[in-house]
Amino acid sequence: MAIFKSARPHPGYALVSVLLFVVALLVGALPFQQLIILIVCRDIGTDPSALNATASMGEFKVNSSRFDGIDYDSCAQRSDVQDIAASWTLWFNLAQEIPALGTLIFAGYFVDLFGRRASMLLSSAAMLVLSIAHVFAAMYEVPLGLFVFVQFFFGMCGGMGLLIMASSAYIAHTSEASMRTTYFSLQDSSFAVALMTGPLLGGLITKQFGFLAVFWTQVVVSLMLIVHLLFVFPDSEVGGGAGTEVVVKKSVGTVFKESVSTTASTLQSAFKFRAAASLIIIASILSFTNAGIGVMFLLYPAKRFGWDSLDIGQFIFASNVQKMIWLTVLVPWFFRFVQTRGVDKVRAEVWTIRVGLAASCIAEFWFGCATTESMFLAATSVGSLAAIAGPTMKSLLSTLVPATHQGRLFSSVRIFEAISQLFATVIMNTIYRATVDSAPQTVFFVVSGLVGVACLIAVTMVTRTGVNAMEMGGYSAAVVEDGEEEVVFEEASEGTPLLR
Repeated sequence: MAIFKSARPHPGYALVSVLLFVVALLVGALPFQQLIILIVCRDIGTDPSALNATASMGEFKVNSSRFDGIDYDSCAQRSDVQDIAASWTLWFNLAQEIPALGTLIFAGYFVDLFGRRASMLLSSAAMLVLSIAHVFAAMYEVPLGLFVFVQFFFGMCGGMGLLIMASSAYIAHTSEASMRTTYFSLQDSSFAVALMTGPLLGGLITKQFGFLAVFWTQVVVSLMLIVHLLFVFPDSEVGGGAGTEVVVKKSVGTVFKESVSTTASTLQSAFKFRAAASLIIIASILSFTNAGIGVMFLLYPAKRFGWDSLDIGQFIFASNVQKMIWLTVLVPWFFRFVQTRGVDKVRAEVWTIRVGLAASCIAEFWFGCATTESMFLAATSVGSLAAIAGPTMKSLLSTLVPATHQGRLFSSVRIFEAISQLFATVIMNTIYRATVDSAPQTVFFVVSGLVGVACLIAVTMVTRTGVNAMEMGGYSAAVVEDGEEEVVFEEASEGTPLLR
């Protein structure tokens, strides 16, 4: 229970939770990737002294004699090391994403039945376990294979997907429909702030104090998040409101069946609407492309330009400063401007999605063509504009159901994204490993093409008329009999809600 019992639920509490979680995740992500490269380089069978007899990870402190004589820059630019590091990254991602996909079946039901805070606490506890595992990796000889099991546990607890989904449901539940695009933009802004600070902070701490210090920082931020959720965060009311829903205890089997049933009915009703189906498909494509971030912006810059975690952190910081400007200043100003000019809000949102996707397509192609560090950095000037599409899509999809069912809606959407990301993890890593010797930038061209398809779908399938038809089109009141909810299936129409 929160200390501030009188505190009224507000989207701002979810924004703080997203910020802390993503900072905790990212402050250790790049250093751990760097640690993987060092471990692989050491274990690959090459005499470290043959690489650099005096260097020890360049200017970085490693708090360990295990890597004496290993030059990080030389290691990061070796194709064989990149190949093996990408392979480990693939296994870690699969170990996390496969159980996370199964967890999502329960997630929507769990979020709506037990509350948004309980869901966020579960993800936060898993984040703390992952952080502690990183500390052990810095202190002791820990086989990389053990992190497959750590990532599996992280995925079983929902990982970042569950926390983002729960925060999205909380925002939709605690905000007016007219303000949801603004708050979802702020949610993405929180993500962007975390992307700005997490990798940069991680790189700076690693450079000055070593791996052990940065992973302990990750533990501290994880604990701050748990304290915030336990003692500050006021949960939003779940269910249909006081006196409108009978709460009963249910077995795991019953919960599983109801979770599958509600997920299926959510998707069935959403796909009755062309605009909703198109938005879900676009979200799945973007999730597919995001699965390549690990190789596109971690491994590729290390190979192409010799970047370490601090260099990558500075790049991510510069990119997300621009995203922050779009999400917190320009986008809110744009929507206020169009409203004062009498422009239809939905029409403006539809065009926002199209422009954001087009910018992303151009930026990914630009990244692939960049031959210098300055060209690579310059591509972010266009790529930052892509940030405006995501929150706008969430806002439009949230109109399908009432506030009390947002968890089930976003869980259903997240299942599509997770399936897409699962396949993408294998495909993107395979493409990178196959082209790492000859054309490692190939992944950027693949992503550009996929985002181009998403943009084409947005232009042809997502229209103002279609979006207006979606409003509350995925909801039907639950029928309560003997303390149990039953889903009422009806024929779809623009005026007939379907989702319980």
